[in-house]
Amino acid sequence: MNTKMLEKMLDLYEDPTGANKKELNSLLLKNPLERAEFITHIMDEEIFRDEFRLEYVEKAFSSDNEENSLSVNKRFSWLRSALSIAAVIAVLVAVGAVLQQYYKPVEDDSMASDAVDLEANSWCAKLADHSPDAEWGGSLVIGDLMSPGRYELRHGSSAIEFSNGVQLTVESPATFEIKSVEKVVLHRGKIRANVPEAGHGFLVDTPDVKIRDLGTEFGVDVGGRDQTQVHVFNGEVEFYQDHDDEPFLAEEGYAAIWVNGQKIEEFDADENYFLTAQSIGFQQWKDYSDIMLNDPSLLAYYDFSSSDSELINRVSDNYHGTINEPIRVRGRWLNKAALLFDSSSNWVKVPLPNLNGDFTFQTWVSIDHFDQSIQTILNTKQNHGDLLHWQLDRSGEVHLGVKPRARFEILERNMTVGTGDWVQLSVTYHSSDNIIRCYINATCVKETTHELGELVLGECMLGAWQQNGKMVRGLRGRMDEFSLRQRCLCDQEIAESFKAGMPN
Repeated sequence: MNTKMLEKMLDLYEDPTGANKKELNSLLLKNPLERAEFITHIMDEEIFRDEFRLEYVEKAFSSDNEENSLSVNKRFSWLRSALSIAAVIAVLVAVGAVLQQYYKPVEDDSMASDAVDLEANSWCAKLADHSPDAEWGGSLVIGDLMSPGRYELRHGSSAIEFSNGVQLTVESPATFEIKSVEKVVLHRGKIRANVPEAGHGFLVDTPDVKIRDLGTEFGVDVGGRDQTQVHVFNGEVEFYQDHDDEPFLAEEGYAAIWVNGQKIEEFDADENYFLTAQSIGFQQWKDYSDIMLNDPSLLAYYDFSSSDSELINRVSDNYHGTINEPIRVRGRWLNKAALLFDSSSNWVKVPLPNLNGDFTFQTWVSIDHFDQSIQTILNTKQNHGDLLHWQLDRSGEVHLGVKPRARFEILERNMTVGTGDWVQLSVTYHSSDNIIRCYINATCVKETTHELGELVLGECMLGAWQQNGKMVRGLRGRMDEFSLRQRCLCDQEIAESFKAGMPN
């Protein structure tokens, strides 16, 4: 590479007169090695639009004056994160083709039929979740990347995550355009936007009003009769009416309705008017839970939904448990309960049947702290026979113990359970080949072979162990769901249970 040539390019760039711009463009086209290095330098600039003054790039942004007037910092973070160096070079030499790929005019009524037809680097969002009844106008499935373009959600609801952390919950029927990682145009339907600090300045454009985020959570409903409704749930937003340059500011709790571009009513924001990503996940779990109850191998299933001291087995009238000093707290979703184990007086007794052959145990836990050498998930109370102990140690490793002779350390040291997050734990046993598998969040982290005889369960303890009349090994955290099946779930079934139960 010619270092002097690169320095000359950078000097011309720093002094963008008409003659210098022409010379710089000529040098860029003739010197591919120096051009690549030059672009690497430019991509490190903080403000891309203002600093990158080459005429080819100016043409690429010439149709975007409206957005420019609304943007405070004028940063095109979508371009910085989405375009590779090769794509930027393509902008320099083939602007027209790039514009066709990355922009669609508002008048285009075509719907996006495929999620990832463009280059992998062109995406700016992904479909994170959707309700079981969701139906898109194209072939979108969970995990698909979403490029700038027009989309239609015909039925159900979906959660979309942008690369800058912005989360949108979309309710059907909805038609919208993703213009960039910083802007969405909503033609109809309801969206709820949760905007973190990295996404400040996120813009939602509607037929009646433009809404620019100042670090907040808000909902927008574009309905019939040329009507738009906006609710501010947290923080502040700016409203732009009739394409005025001067916005007005609205704070938490504000809501208003616009008809034909005119604000006609102000009132208090209603949290329940818009779905959240959490509510989508909760419905997904409920649907899976109902399917799970039809599994004939399910012996016991506790979802901790009852409000008294009894732990109800939803499968049958057998194996109901007893909660001592119950502390019911929020579970994986706002309207889902869990049990908090915070002292030696918090424990649950459950009478479980003996097991001979295949089985699967599953539960969800969120550990607050590891201040004890051992914490109990499930321990049998008796001290005879082949007894099952399922526990966590102080380092977050999971141990599966079977007395009298066998004890299994089922996690590698770099795969321990942490604190603060919901984690699904699963243990399976396949009797025909004596394989025990242990999972964290649907990942098999240990497999071992040991022949298990009849497991004498009887009265078991969740969250503690009774030793010499004293409660020890207390869990320090939350438990949300516990199930026992008399069969070995396969990897796919474990993955499905995790997907359905993982909170957003």
